[in-house]
Amino acid sequence: MFSIATGFTSGSNGLIASLIGFFVVAYSPSLNNGKIIFTAAVGIVIILLVLFLIKDYPTSVESDEVNQTPENKKNIWYGIYAAICNRQIILAALMTTFVFGSMLAFLTFWNMQYQELYGNSDKIISLINIVALAGIAVGAPLSGWISERIGKRKPLGYIICIGLFISLVVVLQPVKLSLPVIFIVMFFLGLFSNNVSIGFSLIKENSDPHFVGTAIAFANTLLFLGLSLMQIIPGALMPFFQKHQDILIHSYLTHDISVMSIAQYAFPVAVIIAFVCLIFIKETNCKPVALSQKIKMPKRAVS
Repeated sequence: MFSIATGFTSGSNGLIASLIGFFVVAYSPSLNNGKIIFTAAVGIVIILLVLFLIKDYPTSVESDEVNQTPENKKNIWYGIYAAICNRQIILAALMTTFVFGSMLAFLTFWNMQYQELYGNSDKIISLINIVALAGIAVGAPLSGWISERIGKRKPLGYIICIGLFISLVVVLQPVKLSLPVIFIVMFFLGLFSNNVSIGFSLIKENSDPHFVGTAIAFANTLLFLGLSLMQIIPGALMPFFQKHQDILIHSYLTHDISVMSIAQYAFPVAVIIAFVCLIFIKETNCKPVALSQKIKMPKRAVS
């Protein structure tokens, strides 16, 4: 259930945010500066929902203390060190970063500018992103559920990388597509964009049970560092392609589209790197592989 829950939460939050963003974009002329107040009010509502709806593990639940937690495992720095020294955790974190982190950069920043070059309005671009994020909301929990059903993580990881690579190549082609076709392609791009349910499950199953939270937090940190990096790389490449126009394909619609399209091939390259990382990750068969995982899980509370 961990992979399904992780996929659902990581996939649905972007869709909800995009729907709120579309409302702001669509009605901004009437809201004027009030859209800032509206966005802040939404943030307050979200904080209140987190405060009252998310609960800690019930304190009344009894647990079997088979092994006493060693003193060194109570140290957060030791936990971070244990996560960094685990090659499987590093590879799974990098795989997640180069897929989901790079796609967050693409969908939240570069794709909007790219679509503007084709003459699409802010409202249309917002709708395009909503369709992509709807694909993420479907694909993320679905990949987790399928991996649980077949008892393997890596096959879904390979499918995500291959599907995302093909979708990106189609999106970045210099062809003026009709809106229905754009919506279909962007939905499939979103469908293969979120591999958090696979990556974080591999991290959990490869981690010492005392440091699962630390390992996932470490992976999440890498994910957002990767997001920041992938927002910079296409922009850093664009001046190079501006100077070396002989590299560009002259059949592109305009010079600006040509430059931005070629620069954004950094995203398919990131997917290839994720695919290579996945090759070196050991299959967990949806089961913990850490030796210390012999610790018994807490008993369920008797209703």
